[in-house]
Amino acid sequence: MNSPDPLTALARHPLTPALLRAAAGRSLHLVGGVLRDALLGLPPHDFDIVVAGGGEEVAGRLARELPARLVRLGGERFAAWRLVAESFQVDLWDRGDADLASDLARRDFTVNSLALEPRTAEVSDPHGGRGDAERRRLRATTPLSLASDPLRILRMARFAGPPWRLRPDPDTVALARRAREGLDAVPSERLREEIDRVLGAEDARPGVELLGRLGLLEWLAGVPPAPERAAGARAAVGRLERALALLGRTGAAPGPAARVSARFAVLAAAAGGPPEELVDRVRRARRRGVLSRARAAVAERLLAAGAPPGDAVARRRFLHAAGDLWGLALCVAAARAGEVESVADRLRRLDELARAEGAAIFDPPPLLDGHEIQRRLGLPPGPELGRLADLLRQAQVEGRVADRDEALELLRAAARRR
Repeated sequence: MNSPDPLTALARHPLTPALLRAAAGRSLHLVGGVLRDALLGLPPHDFDIVVAGGGEEVAGRLARELPARLVRLGGERFAAWRLVAESFQVDLWDRGDADLASDLARRDFTVNSLALEPRTAEVSDPHGGRGDAERRRLRATTPLSLASDPLRILRMARFAGPPWRLRPDPDTVALARRAREGLDAVPSERLREEIDRVLGAEDARPGVELLGRLGLLEWLAGVPPAPERAAGARAAVGRLERALALLGRTGAAPGPAARVSARFAVLAAAAGGPPEELVDRVRRARRRGVLSRARAAVAERLLAAGAPPGDAVARRRFLHAAGDLWGLALCVAAARAGEVESVADRLRRLDELARAEGAAIFDPPPLLDGHEIQRRLGLPPGPELGRLADLLRQAQVEGRVADRDEALELLRAAARRR
């Protein structure tokens, strides 16, 4: 018995009657990603619709039919509306006087350049997108598809990963390499959104692998291009994925935002250099618009935690430096050091210590304030007070002092040595 055609089944989706009533006889097609996902066996969630004129009226009727919240997306260049319902989203585009073939030709990849007429289930596939989807092949719709919008190069990396796992053909890879310099002119908001999707995926390895093939890992980290750097970055991200899997088994799997910061931290560190240079790369990425301020701040904290901790004192220092990000910071540190095999044991030891003494390590309350240090040690105002206060806090973190008497003894000895 033959399996039902997924696009015919899509034409019978429960949303279809509402679409047809809202269209009120106008030409209307399902397009793009929802057809691609149906062919790949993925459940429909986001629907792209094109209508031939009357887009605002159709969107308003559809919003009342569903019901859904209606948001205008288009500006002066195009007319588009987004309808947000409880379990799905519809983007509706008005192609005006343009014919359907022209609308499909302007799209990025052939797998997104299909259209379905829901009344008749007729499929328009002028660029061979159905065959490409069935082969899981990613192919530019036209030779100008990537040059006209270089952000689509990063979209290639997103489609390389789950759940799509599409492989670009050689011609599309060549087009991407020729168009990649145009990424510097893409508005930072659009750039960050696509980078977040690539680096925030549950498994970023396929996307990172493709970015490496395209010569974009160095661009992302802001370092001069070199084949060995790209190879090192891909290997480091592979180690990070294994470490994140171990972290996930503890029930502490990071969300997409944290994954973006962790993966960027590993990419920034893969090119090597002293700690201050790694932090500078993160800050430059923020200024270039590659990372948001929040993502960059987390990446800096992950890098600042340092190497995977070995002994008891190092574990305390690591927890203090990483704070509530210590699990993720350990994954980053292990990926950088190539010590993934030890992650499970180190996670266990850090967890035991955090549960037992977390508050005293993460943010120890001061045993003596600056005024009392000055009075007890008979010191004049000056930088020596700050040095001793920092020394005391570090000793508390390391578990070397636990009360005021021990704190005074430590500081008197330090002052004498000075």
